[in-house]
Amino acid sequence: MKDQDSFARTQYVGMYFKVLPASLILGIIALFASGWLAFILIMLGGLLLPFPAMYATGRIADFFVFIYNGGSGRNTLQDQLAGEVDKIRILKREDKFKEALEQAEAVLVRDPEHPEALFFKAQILSQEFEKYGAANACLSKIIDRDPAPDDKLLQWAETLREEILERIKERAEQQG
Repeated sequence: MKDQDSFARTQYVGMYFKVLPASLILGIIALFASGWLAFILIMLGGLLLPFPAMYATGRIADFFVFIYNGGSGRNTLQDQLAGEVDKIRILKREDKFKEALEQAEAVLVRDPEHPEALFFKAQILSQEFEKYGAANACLSKIIDRDPAPDDKLLQWAETLREEILERIKERAEQQG
C-alpha cells in the first residue's frame, strides 16, 4: 500500500503557511522602516512562532522528521502503522489489554487487513476477553489473506486458531 501521509496535511505545517507570509509582509515593511535587523528578527519570529504549539501538543518530533526527510515529510502508511503495532506489543507486554485492543482497532481502521494488528487483536480477544468468535474472525482474515503474510505469522495464526477451537470444545463439553 503506497498511501502517503504528507505533513502538508497537518495543522503544524499549515501554521507555517499562515505565519510565514504574514512575517514576510511585516518583514518587508520593517525593512523599509527600520532596516535589515528588523527584517531578520521578524522572519526569525515567523519561523519560531509555531514551535510552542507543536511542543505543547507533543508534535515537535514530527517537525524534525519533516526537516530530516529533506522537507518531504512523507512516510508510507505501513511505516506509520508499524510504529502503532509496536505500541500494541508494548501495551500487551505491560498487561494493558484494553488499551492494546483499542490501539489494534485504531490500526485496523486505517488498514482493515493489517496482519499483525489482526493477530494481536485475536490474541487479546481470545486470551483475555474469551471472545472466541471475534478472535476466530480475525484469524480467518489472516489465514485467507492473498498474498499470504509471512510464514511465521501465518503459523502463529493457525496455532492460535487451533487453541481457540480446543477452548470452544472444552466450553461446549462443560455446558452440555
